[in-house]
Amino acid sequence: MFIFLALLYLSLVSTRAAPLDIVSGGTTPNNLVLPTYVSPPDQRNVFGIIWNCFVTVLLCTWTSVYPNIPGPDEKWWKVTCRRIELMLWAFFAPELIFFWAERQSHGAVNIKRKVNGLCNVNWTTTHGHFVQMGGFMLVDENASRSVLTAEKFLELLEEKKIDLPPITKEEILDRSKSDGLSKGIAIVQTVWFIIQLDLRQHQGLIVTEIEWLTLALAILTFSFYFNWWTKPLDVRFPTPVTLHTEACTLVQQTEIDAGSQPKLETMSASQFRPSTPINDAELAAGKSKKL
Repeated sequence: MFIFLALLYLSLVSTRAAPLDIVSGGTTPNNLVLPTYVSPPDQRNVFGIIWNCFVTVLLCTWTSVYPNIPGPDEKWWKVTCRRIELMLWAFFAPELIFFWAERQSHGAVNIKRKVNGLCNVNWTTTHGHFVQMGGFMLVDENASRSVLTAEKFLELLEEKKIDLPPITKEEILDRSKSDGLSKGIAIVQTVWFIIQLDLRQHQGLIVTEIEWLTLALAILTFSFYFNWWTKPLDVRFPTPVTLHTEACTLVQQTEIDAGSQPKLETMSASQFRPSTPINDAELAAGKSKKL
């Protein structure tokens, strides 16, 4: 948090509008002696422009991307690398992150509606996001673990093989690493950047190409905030959910009929693939091939 505050302060200090020309009309009087050009301290330079754009892009991409819960056996450096990977995706291909966030937002709403209809409770979109991001891990009587996908969670809940986890919205957000201050800093920096460009346009001053690109990315990241505003950030471990003893386990399931297929699929913790734009695209491609 202090790093973000320092970057915000430096960006505000280093970014100033260029002064207007003191000579109007484009002509210079004969008796006016022009001194050798010295860059005034309050005029923008190349470093100031690049630094301001860099701070805005860093704040937008780092704070607006909400990764899913990593696998139970993943190391901290893998989690950090995935966060950096998503940040780079948000920079080079922000439209993919936009569609990913939009898909998760609609999925969270659908999960909330289905659970409220099945169990007559008052789940929120935060609960829906928590289910989608791998927030529940199924544990059977043999201590076998498997991360529950949203489809498997709703299936087991509908078949009464698991109980609805008694977790509240406040408890989920308590495990989130995001707060209003970090979001507010990124939004303030983005709005300040947009105001600067608008003022320069009205004053007839030059706006560089890199600033236009930064403006487009900053505006697009607002859609990330909108879709992921209620999604928890950087939750490290899922919540265990116990499978009923009378139900079939995921590891020792047997077929009742000789020709029938197991109804529940086995998915170990090591095989769990976190949801990313690339993994989601590969999963969708695999489903289309089967159809």
